[in-house]
Amino acid sequence: MANDKTRFGNDVIEGRGYILDEPYISRFYDLQTPARMSYSIQAAGFGHEMANRPFRYCELGCGNGITIVILAALHPDSWFVGIDINPDHIETANTLAREAGLTNIEFIRADFDEAQRQKPEPFDYITVHGVYSWVDAAVRASMFNFIARFLKSTGIAYISYNSNPGWAAKEPIWRLLNRYSRGVSGNSVEKMKESLKFVEFLSSSDAPYFHENPAAREHLQYLKSEDIHYIAHEFCNDNFSPVYCSDAFADARQYGLHFVAQSESAYNLPFERVAEAYREYIDSMSDRLEQETWSSLLRNDFFRTDLYTKILPPQHALEDSPLWDRVFMLIHPADDLPDQLTCGSRELAKNDALVAALITVSGTTPMTVRDMLKHNSLRRYSPRMIMETAQLLELSGYFGFLLSPPLNINGCAAKASIATTRDDAARIWHFAKPSFRPLLAMNLMSNEFGYLAAPAFGSAMRFELMDTLALLALDGRSLGAAAEEFARALNDDAPHLLRYPAKADWARGYLDAFNERWHVILQQLGSIRVGCR
Repeated sequence: MANDKTRFGNDVIEGRGYILDEPYISRFYDLQTPARMSYSIQAAGFGHEMANRPFRYCELGCGNGITIVILAALHPDSWFVGIDINPDHIETANTLAREAGLTNIEFIRADFDEAQRQKPEPFDYITVHGVYSWVDAAVRASMFNFIARFLKSTGIAYISYNSNPGWAAKEPIWRLLNRYSRGVSGNSVEKMKESLKFVEFLSSSDAPYFHENPAAREHLQYLKSEDIHYIAHEFCNDNFSPVYCSDAFADARQYGLHFVAQSESAYNLPFERVAEAYREYIDSMSDRLEQETWSSLLRNDFFRTDLYTKILPPQHALEDSPLWDRVFMLIHPADDLPDQLTCGSRELAKNDALVAALITVSGTTPMTVRDMLKHNSLRRYSPRMIMETAQLLELSGYFGFLLSPPLNINGCAAKASIATTRDDAARIWHFAKPSFRPLLAMNLMSNEFGYLAAPAFGSAMRFELMDTLALLALDGRSLGAAAEEFARALNDDAPHLLRYPAKADWARGYLDAFNERWHVILQQLGSIRVGCR
């Protein structure tokens, strides 16, 4: 059977050039969260806010369901629908939701035309990740038609795609890999493994294309480090059509959808969206879409995360922005911060006076940006300087503008540590919701990282394998029992992480240090709770 076909009962499912014989990678995408979309729209100068009420969310092409299942756990009062043509994806997603005990989510095996015939109730959010530039024109039209019919008038649509001009010099890589794969037998992963070997040979032998296109050689090196299932889905498809954003805007307008921002927040900041040398030229334009089109060209965009609405929300000057009333928080231990923070296109020094003050304030008593203006250490700086520096720091990944105020921890919870004796055995970590544990553990050994839901952030925190095993060991256990479980997990499940067998005493020390660094932050984010008598 062709790689773009699969069986479903007695039927044969047609992928129309999109591979169905191998699953897509299992990853969580923060850019699809309502919290991120709302923040990015606000950063672009609009007044959108997440309604403080249950909402309806749909993901078209949901894959294995990782993102939408974590969102369902974060928002138990809302309703989620995942739609995908691949029956294996839907089976995996249903299993994950069932193991997490979620009852506010459903998965539908359907293409976009079939999904429309089911006439679902309108959605507040519709997201489509990794579809638009990988399918043919008919599927694109069906995607847009679904959004036009079932997105609420005040809703937000997210559409990601490979874009030009960034892909212009690299597009032949797809042609080389795709064409070579057609002569290789086996499934899509097997085809792509052999195709990569051949294209690597072309690069190493200095074939003219690679000799004259250094960016192509760099991208090939990146592909060699990526999950082979991702590469198969990217390059085994018969459709691969990077899009200029102006063409995407025109497509969307035919269906009554208007570009409002990118979910990738850096590209919405007037002081960051293009290099300083081009800023005056961009700012001279009165048309917002013309500004975005030129910004995309000047950045050499190769991937975009567009947000669309049916009705543009009201625009606000910075002084009237709802961003002032968002809580700004350091969401990683302060000791983890490097001396130089990479913030979009800039490097900010940790010891810079303003940066150091923001680190201290956001890491001790998280508060709204408006309240930060009154803090003694920040009074000498202008409000604009504080806001813009906070927005730059957010780009580093160590800080966040929270969806809701952090959990107020006080009394014994504020001082809580993992239990060390029988007398304080009630002072033990627990995941804040039962669903958080299976979601953290999903695909752990294949990915070598886990995602911990963070309700106040409206997203999930990524932890590498060692720390994910530490979190799982700490859940519901005293320090002694957690150390025994942590050592067992390292020795039995992940022996490659250490060069020696893990002992309980060493594991105890690691967990004690981990607790010291993380327990307050994770309580504030609503990820864990610590029991008190």
